[in-house]
Amino acid sequence: MTKLTSKQQKFKDLILEGYTKKDAYIEAYNCENMKDSTIYAGASNLFRSPKIQAALLEVQEKVLEENKATVENVIAELCHLAFTDIKNYLEYKTVAKDSGKMTEEGEPIWESETIVILKNSKDVDTRAVSEVRTNPNGSFSFKLYSKDKALENLGKILGLFVEKWEGSIDGDKTNPITVEHTFATEQIASAFKALYQYKKDEKREKDKATK
Repeated sequence: MTKLTSKQQKFKDLILEGYTKKDAYIEAYNCENMKDSTIYAGASNLFRSPKIQAALLEVQEKVLEENKATVENVIAELCHLAFTDIKNYLEYKTVAKDSGKMTEEGEPIWESETIVILKNSKDVDTRAVSEVRTNPNGSFSFKLYSKDKALENLGKILGLFVEKWEGSIDGDKTNPITVEHTFATEQIASAFKALYQYKKDEKREKDKATK
């Protein structure tokens, strides 16, 4: 377990309770004579410090273990959101429809109409569906969870993106620091394993559908 000072411990606990970095820093440290810029810098630097990040990670891992949530489970859910296809949930097509009107030459005027057929919720996996709503005018809304956000989160977990922060300690611009964060190697390995399993399961389902 990461050893923290009493003030660092209080800061960490307040962050976990939902306090902002600034408010947690003010509660944990004597900031009476500090400028706002100094408080912001101190709070940000403390939050990103290796000790605080390690302590927060320990709590996160404990919660994940207690709730039986693993990296593989998270990746599998993100893969489902990122790679699902709207055709899994509905069918749509545009057809020509007689408008009931005629041209000056006596020819019928055709209009296009979009037909949407929503599949029975009992027959599909609805985890990726965020909204199904009938509107007062008779139309309906159908939305999936954001594929872009799911892909972004997948990229971070798989190590495709690196979160980078640059700043200084207590506002001292002569001593700049750079913090980069990536996921641990074992997390990336687990993520790829989950992604591989997801693609295998997806292929198996498609093969079943074609038989």
